[in-house]
Amino acid sequence: MKRTTIFAEEDVLLELKHLAKAQNRTAAEVVRDALQAYIHAHRPKRKRLSFYAMGAFGETDVAERAEEILAREIKRESGWDVDPR
Repeated sequence: MKRTTIFAEEDVLLELKHLAKAQNRTAAEVVRDALQAYIHAHRPKRKRLSFYAMGAFGETDVAERAEEILAREIKRESGWDVDPR
């Protein structure tokens, strides 16, 4: 765990303090949970790979090259195959 500093309005910090006390927790615990919940709610959704048409494009050796093809599709779907130059 790493320490950080945040800036917040006094009224928000006061509510945080009261909420933490009412829950018998520290303000840091409440903030960590709130931050984690916010990140989880706003994280970009992962797209699922579609295997529906796999092999329909002339790839007849899919079974032998399954791992290679899967890695290629994951790379393509995630944008990792973009040339940074």
